[in-house]
Amino acid sequence: MKKGLVFVFLGLVLGLASQSQAASAQRYLIELKGDIPANLASTISAAGGTLIKVHPEIGFAYATSSDPNFMARIAKSRAVDFVSKDRSYTVDAQTDGLFARIKGPNKTGTTTNPTAATYYACQWDLKQINAESAWRKGYFGNPNVKVAVIDSGVDPFHIELAGKVDTANSATFITPGTSPCGEDDEKDYLDYNLHGTLVSSMITSNNINLAAISPKTHVVAVKVLNCKGSGQVSELVDGMLYAAGLDDVDVLNISLGGFLDFNNPEEQAQIHAMRKAVNFAARKGKLVVTVAGNLPRGINLDKYPPVGIPTETGDVLAIYGTDLNENKVVYSNFGTAAPVGAPSGERNYSGPPLPGCTLPLEVQGLILGACSGFVCEGEDQYLSARGTSLSSPIAAGVAALVDGKHGGALSGDRLIKILKATAKDIGPIGYDKVYQFGLIDAGRASSQ
Repeated sequence: MKKGLVFVFLGLVLGLASQSQAASAQRYLIELKGDIPANLASTISAAGGTLIKVHPEIGFAYATSSDPNFMARIAKSRAVDFVSKDRSYTVDAQTDGLFARIKGPNKTGTTTNPTAATYYACQWDLKQINAESAWRKGYFGNPNVKVAVIDSGVDPFHIELAGKVDTANSATFITPGTSPCGEDDEKDYLDYNLHGTLVSSMITSNNINLAAISPKTHVVAVKVLNCKGSGQVSELVDGMLYAAGLDDVDVLNISLGGFLDFNNPEEQAQIHAMRKAVNFAARKGKLVVTVAGNLPRGINLDKYPPVGIPTETGDVLAIYGTDLNENKVVYSNFGTAAPVGAPSGERNYSGPPLPGCTLPLEVQGLILGACSGFVCEGEDQYLSARGTSLSSPIAAGVAALVDGKHGGALSGDRLIKILKATAKDIGPIGYDKVYQFGLIDAGRASSQ
C-alpha cells in the first residue's frame, strides 16, 4: 500500500512523507479517548513532550517533542487512542501560460454583469456549467453567504477581488518559524504563493476582466499553505475547524488532497483528525467541497486502497474535472466519492477557437483566473491553469449561489442533494461509475 502523504496542487505536483516542522522539534497529532483529561499537559510532559494545542471539539491534541522516543511513550498512555507525527506536504504551483498585464478598455470599475467581463468569451467553464441561466434569473450570490478558501491565502488587492474578501475574519494558521519566506508570510492571510487567489477568483470577482460564478459572494481567506505551497496536516485541521466556526461561512473549499494508509497505525491519527474535522463542519451545517484529485493520475478511488483526505473522509463533496468537451479529463480521479464534475481544463487545445476569445488558441482549453499581485507583481494580472483544484471552487461557487438564493438557510447535506439532483448527464446515458450524476448545472441548481 502507498504510504506517506501526497498532496495535489493544481494537479501537477507531488508532496512528501513525514518531516519535522522545524529542525529542533517534531509536532505530533494525538487522538484522545473520551474527554480531554485534566492532567494531559503533565502526561505529555512526562513522556518528553510539550502540549501546544487542544481541540476538544474533535478530541485531539497537538504536542511537540525533540525526543525520538516520545511517540512510543505517549502511545502507552491510557488517555491516548492513536498518535502520529505531523505530516509536511510540499507543493509547487504549475500553471500553463502566465499572462502579462491585462487591462480591458474602459474597465476601471466593477459591474454586476459577468458577461461584460473582458475575457468572458474565453471562460468556457462558466458556459459549461450553465451560469448564464442562473444570472438571468437574478441570482448572483449573497455577500452574507461566504466561502472559506482554505489554501495559500488570498490577495484582497487584486482588482477582481477588491471588496470581495472578508478581511476581518481571514486568518493564517502557518506555524511561526516554518515559512521559507519568513514572518511576512506567517503573520497574515495574504497570498505569497498564488493558488488561493486563483481559487478565490473562480468563486467571485468584480467582473472587470474576469467573470466568476457567484460575484456577490464574499470569501474568507484561511491560510494553511506557505509561500512555497507547503503546510502540515495539523494546520489544515486548524483551518477547517476555524472556518467551520464562522457563522457567515456556509461553504468550505479545500482545493488540495492526499492519501494516507489506514492500515499504518502511525497514519490513523491523521485520517481520524481529518474525518472528525470534516464531520464537525457538517454538523455545523457547512458544506465541505474538495477535489477528486489529479494524482495518482486518473485513478478509480473505489479501487485504490489508501484513503483520500479529505476526499474520502466523511461528509464531503469531492469534484472530478472535465474538459471543454464535457469529457472527464484523463488526469482527474473519479469514483463514488466524487459524485459530480466541474470544469478543470486541459492544455494543448486544438479545437476551433472560442468565439470572441483573443487569448492564444493553445491555452483556450485551460481556465483563466486571477494571479496574486505578491507573485505576479501587479494587481491586474491573470494566469491560465488546469487541475481539479479549479473544479472544486467552481462547484463551491455554485453551492454558494444556490444557498444565497435561500438566504444561507440550506444545510451542507441539502446543498449536496441539490447539486447531485440537478447535474447534467454526461458520459454514458444515465448514472455510471465514472461520470456518476454528471456535470454541475448552475441554472438548474438555482431553480431549486
